[in-house]
Amino acid sequence: WTTDYKGALSQAKAEGKDLFLFFTGSDWCSWCHKLENEVLDTPEFANLVGSKYIFVLVDFPKKNPIAGGIQVQNQELQKQYNVKAFPTVVIVSPDEKVLKTTGYKAGGPKAYADHLN
Repeated sequence: WTTDYKGALSQAKAEGKDLFLFFTGSDWCSWCHKLENEVLDTPEFANLVGSKYIFVLVDFPKKNPIAGGIQVQNQELQKQYNVKAFPTVVIVSPDEKVLKTTGYKAGGPKAYADHLN
């Protein structure tokens, strides 16, 4: 996971991979934690789609401030990708076209990977 969107975008272009943007509220969003624990942080999910995407964490914490530059970047990404709720996952092509927008889905890592595909 990276928090550097521009760096991730460059990497996505170089490697021909899509971006996996995870919009979360790391210190307050219970559904975000559920998605992380049930899917994103599992070895099975990493095995299924880990090589397909460049993973970007776009965090909006309430209690634990993040660096000013990252905070501004995240606010701009929230506007750019029209994110209104958390968690939101946006799959973006290397040319910044939105391929899919989704959120929490029950069913575990394989069901979520299938949902993304």
